[in-house]
Amino acid sequence: MTQSKETLEQTDTQLQLTIGQRIRSRRLLLKMTQQDLAVTLGLSFQQIQKYERGSCRLSATRLVKMCEILSVPITYFFDSNFNLSNTPFTTSFTAVQEKKQAELGFSLPVEQIKLLDLYEQMSPTVQETVLDFMIGYVKNLNDINQPVADNITHQPIPPHQTYGRRHSRRWSNEREQKLIQHPATLTLPPNGPVKLTSLFQNPPHRLWLEIGLGYGEHFIVTACNYPNDGFVGAEIYLSGVSATLEGLDAFSCNNARIFPGDGRVLLDRVTSQSIDTLVLLFPDPWPKAKHEKRQMFSPYFMDHLKRILKPGALFRFASDAAAYVDKVTKILDKEPSFSCAHRWKSPNRPNLQDWPYTRYEKKALSAGRTCEYFHYLFNPIA
Repeated sequence: MTQSKETLEQTDTQLQLTIGQRIRSRRLLLKMTQQDLAVTLGLSFQQIQKYERGSCRLSATRLVKMCEILSVPITYFFDSNFNLSNTPFTTSFTAVQEKKQAELGFSLPVEQIKLLDLYEQMSPTVQETVLDFMIGYVKNLNDINQPVADNITHQPIPPHQTYGRRHSRRWSNEREQKLIQHPATLTLPPNGPVKLTSLFQNPPHRLWLEIGLGYGEHFIVTACNYPNDGFVGAEIYLSGVSATLEGLDAFSCNNARIFPGDGRVLLDRVTSQSIDTLVLLFPDPWPKAKHEKRQMFSPYFMDHLKRILKPGALFRFASDAAAYVDKVTKILDKEPSFSCAHRWKSPNRPNLQDWPYTRYEKKALSAGRTCEYFHYLFNPIA
């Protein structure tokens, strides 16, 4: 029987509400703000509010992108009781579910309601412990049938949550396809350790790894200055990756590869004792105490440094955030395997042919901030 126009509109509205509720539920579970999600999608947070209220319809393309960001399958957004062939939208709720739904402002399956009730009865300390355990446990389940990277002894790796924009507002599908198809773009295999030297036609004399390229000023110059070395970079901001690839092409530099994603994902896969120089320049300091876990340099990052660096390798670091510099130097100075070879502070800057000014560094100096530069040598103690 043909459905009336009014009935179809009601069904469509209910579907929008269901999708909006699922977006909000998953976003809160990942501890993402509306602004975090909006920036990742290249939208305003007001647009995310409209999606979550069900007052604005998502396109199929945007819904697929939402699935990637929230790490859920497309079926997550469609309630199991929702049948497009039946018109009234009916969902059975228990009294507990109805009460909880009213409190939260959106619907959840009964299992999730029970978990939320138990979680709310815990103290903040216990909540944090349980959450860390569940993240590690789920990741460990997913990795049971996957080969483990060589000589990694740390605990199961939690999924890396990224923050900030993935690209500029002028980003286009055409630029994304060009980036994906570029010969210097690095695509990781599904699992297992990655031997970076195998990415190059000729074995490189030395292997450089730079985490966070920005717009590639440092990466391009070093790759051009040392044509016999191999260079691998990781940058999550796709507009920066695109600019770096264009710079490499302009100088006909073919000894570089770029991973367009979170540098921590690449660090997880790099083989042990394979890097001659690791570069981390002006990483986001995330100065607020509640955002400290977002900082790139952490005990987890330190474990990777000691695992992937060769004996005698160089760690190059720079920052304009005094608190971040203090944190990094305290950690490195307490580690007997690392020794500070050089430390400079602006306006005194290392006059090295392979250390050019970056765009961010110039902005920091123009704003009157003090930049500090470091060279640490790694010599593991037996």
